[in-house]
Amino acid sequence: MVKGREVLLRATLPNGASGECFTDKPMNFKGTLEELLEIGELPSLIAALNALMKHEKLIEKTIHCIGDTPRKCSRLLCNYLQIIEAEKVGLIGFQPAS
Repeated sequence: MVKGREVLLRATLPNGASGECFTDKPMNFKGTLEELLEIGELPSLIAALNALMKHEKLIEKTIHCIGDTPRKCSRLLCNYLQIIEAEKVGLIGFQPAS
């Protein structure tokens, strides 16, 4: 459940790999993954894990869509789900759910 206005939080590694997630508790942080784990802020950790997975080439799309892209993408997804007559949809990825 959202407790406040959500903003996009971005984590960027020294090599330039970035990951994002939405949060209602944004923070600035510069340090190691171990230090981030000690702080215990889930959204920051999720963004950092997205960046780390991108760096390790385990995932590709770690930056959220901007502009009109989400609206266009959602229409395409809805059309596709209707075509395949999907009964259930699952969300897969590192996104905070607290």
